[in-house]
Amino acid sequence: MPRSTRTYPLLVIVALLALVAFSACVGGASPPPRPPADAPTSQVVIEVPATPQPASGLAYELSAGADQPPAAERNPLATGEPLSEADAQRILNRLPPLAEEAGDVLDFRFPAQSLPAPRPGVVVKEPFPAPVTVETPVVEAGPLEVVRYAPEGEVPLAANLSVTFNQPMVALTGLADLSKLPVPVTLSPQPAGQWRWVGTKTLVFEPQGETGSMAAGRFPMATTYTVEIPAGTTSATGGKLAEAVTFSFTTPPPQVQTAWPQEGPTQRDPLIFVAFDQRISPEAVLETIKATTGNTVFPLRLATEDEISADETVSQSAKRSL
Repeated sequence: MPRSTRTYPLLVIVALLALVAFSACVGGASPPPRPPADAPTSQVVIEVPATPQPASGLAYELSAGADQPPAAERNPLATGEPLSEADAQRILNRLPPLAEEAGDVLDFRFPAQSLPAPRPGVVVKEPFPAPVTVETPVVEAGPLEVVRYAPEGEVPLAANLSVTFNQPMVALTGLADLSKLPVPVTLSPQPAGQWRWVGTKTLVFEPQGETGSMAAGRFPMATTYTVEIPAGTTSATGGKLAEAVTFSFTTPPPQVQTAWPQEGPTQRDPLIFVAFDQRISPEAVLETIKATTGNTVFPLRLATEDEISADETVSQSAKRSL
């Protein structure tokens, strides 16, 4: 496409030869005379094409497009037919015979002894499964004895009662069958609970807890318990107990933890509050309490719920002791 061209006037001054008169005057040379205004000029104006300058920004040219050249044609593949066996043999017959050389035929080299396949780990040379050896249990003969029992004496807490013999007392069987067998131990008094065998030689009594569970049970407090294993008790192997075995244990009685009022002046008809370290029967404890001054004994009774609620001190103490 055509490109625009700008022209700039260029003034070219052509110096013309002027006649300069030299005078040999003493005052020196005089300046050349100026031509008149209407005299012919000695300047010529010539138009010269401008030098192309690089365009600023993006410059591009547009021209007519041409189609892609057509794909070159591939030479056709040569077609042929396989040689017959006879023709192939005639060609092979032209070759010189193959000379046999030493070392062309070798026997297969077998190792003297094949190596065993690698195996990880360590080989344990023991039969599997291992032979089972059953040892005949030693049956203790002789008289039956009680080797240990617990608890005994004064104890702070009794979770259960256990008696152990030196000989098996029952056969190995299920718990349901063992529960039907007679118990060779007498406990007095016997609280709610159950007897059970631990193995064949130990008998345990577990008292029932407040929630009905045997695991959280314990013997009631403030009680003396007597345990007796009568003479003539027979073991599963025929041993007999020669003499009766008797022992006892006692759980601690209730102890007073707090009481009110104690010191200082108070009203003449106060509520008396006493807290113990274990559960008690209020009616039974009331019979053991006396309020006296000199020879005078004051009658006592249990306070009602309304009287307890009306007294702030006793009410708060009762709630803390529950």
